[in-house]
Amino acid sequence: MLNKIGAIAITGLLLVFAAQAITVSGDVSNASTQAMIPNAVVSFQTFGGGGANTYRDTTTTAGLYSLTLTGTPTGGILTVTATGYNQSTQFIQGLTTRDTTINISLTPTGTNVNSGIIHGAATDADGNAVQGVRIILLRRQGGGAGTPVDTMLSLANGSYSFDSLPASRYDLVPSKTGYAVANPTAIVGIMLAAGQNLTVDIDLQAASVRAGSVVGKITSAANQTGIGSAQVVLNQTVGGVLTPIDTATTIAAGATTGDYSFAVVPAGRNYTVTASATGFVTRTSAVFVVDSARVDTVNLALQVRVAAAGIIKGTVVDSATRAGLQDARVVLRIAAGGGAAQPIDTVATLANGTYEFAGLGIGTYSLLVTKTDYRTYTTPFNRSIQLTTNPDTAVVDTIRLAPLAKGNLSIYTANNAGALSGVSIVAVEQVGMGQTGQTYSGVTAAGGWLTFSNVPAATYSVTASLTGYNTQVRSTTVAGSANDTLRMTLTAATGSSKVVKGTVKTASGANINQAVVLLRTTRAGTTITLVDTTDANGAYSIAGIPVANMTVSLEVSKTGYATRDTLNIPILNDTTTVNIVLVSGTGVIRHASADVKDGFAVVSTANGVVLQMTGYANGARVTVFSSNGEIVMNRAVSGRSSIELPRSLSHQMAIIQVQQGSMIQRQTIMLP
Repeated sequence: MLNKIGAIAITGLLLVFAAQAITVSGDVSNASTQAMIPNAVVSFQTFGGGGANTYRDTTTTAGLYSLTLTGTPTGGILTVTATGYNQSTQFIQGLTTRDTTINISLTPTGTNVNSGIIHGAATDADGNAVQGVRIILLRRQGGGAGTPVDTMLSLANGSYSFDSLPASRYDLVPSKTGYAVANPTAIVGIMLAAGQNLTVDIDLQAASVRAGSVVGKITSAANQTGIGSAQVVLNQTVGGVLTPIDTATTIAAGATTGDYSFAVVPAGRNYTVTASATGFVTRTSAVFVVDSARVDTVNLALQVRVAAAGIIKGTVVDSATRAGLQDARVVLRIAAGGGAAQPIDTVATLANGTYEFAGLGIGTYSLLVTKTDYRTYTTPFNRSIQLTTNPDTAVVDTIRLAPLAKGNLSIYTANNAGALSGVSIVAVEQVGMGQTGQTYSGVTAAGGWLTFSNVPAATYSVTASLTGYNTQVRSTTVAGSANDTLRMTLTAATGSSKVVKGTVKTASGANINQAVVLLRTTRAGTTITLVDTTDANGAYSIAGIPVANMTVSLEVSKTGYATRDTLNIPILNDTTTVNIVLVSGTGVIRHASADVKDGFAVVSTANGVVLQMTGYANGARVTVFSSNGEIVMNRAVSGRSSIELPRSLSHQMAIIQVQQGSMIQRQTIMLP
């Protein structure tokens, strides 16, 4: 959620300087009442000019903040949080002066923040309304290209309107054959505040003075004959987004079958032509330039589309009897990148346990097989199913499902005085690899007992909650051969809220003062954000956590150290102690976890920039963000890995994030 950021006031001369501090200051106010907000946390993550650091300050009682940025950063990401308000995040560019003022308005939690409007009219040089202008609205949430939000055509009076918009930065991309935009700078970088009604008119001029033509022929690559009634789209990349400019249909019959033309095309760069036809593979041309009074010829030959005819088949049997299993549910999934698998089809096995998927294209596939009273089967990552040609057939090794043992799970709840009735119980089956299975729920009876009968043998996470008591979470295992009993003793909540406290230290045990500890928890669908700063002993204490809440997440940060996130921390008692270790931000992060020994390092080799991972257990995931917030890599790692980063990141700022279970650590570094 992006909120209003005031205009940047440039107070110094536009100088190029080095080794001088830049001061970013301003105030934080309530967008509804304009009252100043004290104790808001203002965080600025810089980039450019060797200034890859994070700076933080807390607003005074008058809502003021001030950050002193060292080096020569050119921009960064400004984040503001305050209890009771929606978070504000803004991408800042153009830090070229010593003093920059940025005022921030936060919207109170629960208010309608999607209430802004951008509207206006499209007119020509004589002030006449222009109907049928295609207007694309782009939203910018980082330093890169905008994301399309909405599109519409201007009405007979030239008007357009986009409503229900959140506060953010927007671009308008108008297009109409025969016209060019006369005020391009006025329709990009539009800053919309929360609830603002903003008028942005679009000035157009006839493109006949600076226009060319695009003609061509669409043919079959198989026999070079023209393809009639093919759809041709003229595109132009505007603001990093491929934008349709005009469409045409090829001539259907005669000597000119397959011909198309766009008579008046505004002069410009980054044009492409895309052609599609029934029975053929869609194709897009290379990028070309349209110049004044020139005819550009763009011919495309389309390949005949060959229907996908791949087959994956196999058999599912009972692992004990080897007999075929009927009505097992087989889900076919295709690799979707980043280690993800996208379900694309489901079948049930026949009486003899066989199944078959047909009409498949080239790709990497996997299976998920389930059947009541049997353990779930998932294709191992190192045994993926490959279709490498079209057609191709893959026969999967026989899948043996193991019968699932069952038993009874009995739960007894009590306090120090005896049995507790009316306790809400939720038992969740833990399947493995972070997955969950069946969920069982109920309430304990008068004697404090609740029994779930005939449940699968597995490990269960059991949560017990009752008003006035601290929620308790326990793990227990059902063996399947007898009744398994779990006794849970609840403690009375002594206060109106819970407390999380602890220390922030270095790996050698030295205290870290002035570290910012940001706590987040969710209550009734609303995120609660609380904050404290460590004292000289590295200690912090955060109160105000609802008694009923069971988990919180912590983000701990300080300039010169790697930011550390810890997710889903259980808080079962009135006071929970969480001690945090931060590591120096030298470009290498070393974890305190016993199963992670070395961490990662970024080095420069003859092949470019390489990310070296060492000592990670299965399930660890590394994500690399570019300076504008785009994800350039997201993959799982384990053991020892050497990963080549995109060459475009060389000598650029990047954020390296490594997640191991519930622990996340991030480091902003300048790549070699």
